Amino acid sequence: MATTTTTTTKTAKKNTNSSKNGAAQRAPACAPARGTFAKPKVRQILELRLDEVIVEATWNSRDTEHKQGTGRPNIAEALSPDSELSDKELADSIAQHGILQACGVREANGRYRLVWGFRRYAAALAVFGPKYTTDFVLKTRNKDAVIDDYEARILNLTENMQRKNLQPFEIARTLHLMMKGNPGLTVKQLAEDVGLSYSYCSNLVRIAKRACKELWDIFCTYGTKFGSGITYKDFVSIVALTKDKQMKAWNKLVDERTGKGARVTGAKGGNKPSNMTLEGYLMNVAKVEGPPAFRDGFSYGLQVALGASKMSLKGYAQQQKKKAAAAKKKATIAKKKKAGAVRRAKKTTKRDRK
Repeated sequence: MATTTTTTTKTAKKNTNSSKNGAAQRAPACAPARGTFAKPKVRQILELRLDEVIVEATWNSRDTEHKQGTGRPNIAEALSPDSELSDKELADSIAQHGILQACGVREANGRYRLVWGFRRYAAALAVFGPKYTTDFVLKTRNKDAVIDDYEARILNLTENMQRKNLQPFEIARTLHLMMKGNPGLTVKQLAEDVGLSYSYCSNLVRIAKRACKELWDIFCTYGTKFGSGITYKDFVSIVALTKDKQMKAWNKLVDERTGKGARVTGAKGGNKPSNMTLEGYLMNVAKVEGPPAFRDGFSYGLQVALGASKMSLKGYAQQQKKKAAAAKKKATIAKKKKAGAVRRAKKTTKRDRK
């Protein structure tokens, strides 16, 4: 099927950060040495239709704005109301004024690919549709040399960190992808390029690379704030273990910090990082709801069902019946003793009066 290509107009803008300001000039047409990254200085303004820009949904560092594998932003997710300036307000603003701050693109294989501005792009696509024409900033290393994947990812990551706080797992995943895509790149060089401390960058890369699925889910849910006395340092130390030992060590740590029976499930959602096991949760319910006999019977029945006790429920019921009879007999004896003491006291009082 034939496709028509709209002619794009290019307007070169002068670099405001010239060498007069002491800015280092990039070597032309050659990839920069890793660890010496400087933000590309050359900007060109392109007038493009939205459908002329390729959006790689899984490429953006921000996870929540895109539906995996679609190649296009998921508008329902992109326009979520959970930001400082909600995405709905962003869409309303774009509907009224257009895109005031241009999104960024890079050239790759003769096509333009979105580098930053995924929220603005998604909002404009929802409001105006794919044929809407607007300005995009084309980032290049110099007039002719295009930026590579590594440089584009740095621009995407730093722009997102500056405009809207990224979740730790989003940063970790992007850093890990950058390490995988650049053999020979050290964590120290990467940290310098993206403007993060070495220790923070190193820990995030380690988590993305080594965490088992359950711990990764926990990290995606709670970030670096786990609560219940569990620190980020604890989490990093557990990730350093082999994957088959991580959850065992994690659950042991949670038991020590939160009490016996507490476990972290690793499932997303929930209000606490230490979700209890079924046994622990139901035991707590039994302690609050119902009369004492019900609580005791419920707790024991649960233990039997979970294999925590060898005695059958029938045996438990007979045992409880004997205990109840013994308690009743004991109460009757105590009542009789008390009544006898009262009678003796009355007789003594009458005798004293005489």
